[in-house]
Order: sequence, then C-alpha cells, then structure tokens
Amino acid sequence: MSILDVAKNIEDEGYTFYKDLSEKTENKEIKGVFEVLAREELNHKKYFDQLKRDSSFVAPDYQGTSRDAKQIFKTLKKNFDKKGITPDASKAYEQALELEKNNVEFFKKSLSESTDTNEKKLIELVLAEEYRHVEYLETLLDLVNEVKNPLVDAEWVDTQY
Repeated sequence: MSILDVAKNIEDEGYTFYKDLSEKTENKEIKGVFEVLAREELNHKKYFDQLKRDSSFVAPDYQGTSRDAKQIFKTLKKNFDKKGITPDASKAYEQALELEKNNVEFFKKSLSESTDTNEKKLIELVLAEEYRHVEYLETLLDLVNEVKNPLVDAEWVDTQY
C-alpha cells in the first residue's frame, strides 16, 4: 500500500471518528470543534485522492477551517458551558488527542520517505494541520479538565475543622 493510500485511510478514519463524536456531543461549542476537525480530515482525504489521480495536483493553502476553529475556541474560553462534559466524553477527547499525535508521527515519517515533490508539499500541508489539531485538542482538554476539577478555583473561607 502506498503512502497516499495509507494517508487516505487515516484521514477517512479520522473523519468518521470526529463525525461520530460531534453527533454524540451535547455541548454545542465542543460539537463545533469536532465538526471542524471532521471537515479538515475529509479535505485531507480529498487532497490525497486528487494527488493520486493527478500527480501535478497541489493542495490549496486553505485557512478557512483554522479561522472557524479560532472563533469556536474564543467562544469556548469566554463562556464555557459545562453541559455534556462527562468522564466518558473526556476519555473520547483524550483518544482524539492520541489519534492526532499518531497522525503527526505517521506524516513526519511519510515526509522523510517521500521522493515526490508534490506529495511532499501535500504531506507538509497536512502535517501542519495535524499539529494544529493537536493544539486544538490540548486546549479543549485543558478547558474540560478545569471543569472536571472545580475545587482548583474554589475559595476556602474557613479551613479549620
């Protein structure tokens, strides 16, 4: 199986994973994060499909979903709604982060093995986006962990028993 075939499969699995998470997530802002990630994974798969069909294909430098994600995180940080944050949801977010870290490793390795100029450019583009996905999910987990640990911010009036 070629690098492009493996990459398409990875992106397809990522799309399915994030689409499923977005459908199961009650929190509308977090749902938005997963919808952005699903859309980016689908775009990546399309790019790999196009490059496989046409070796001269060069992926666009698309920043639209990045802007969408930044807006979602701005909203999340301002007014984070705790609805839908359960231990199971938190585990799913951790799995998503692990998935993205594995994708980063795969694309780093693929970049070093590739000999095709257009393939390398596409892998570089996708790798940069996968790094951004890691950042998104780390930020999301930070927010979720703050919700899971409310005592960190509690004010203790009297600690004597």
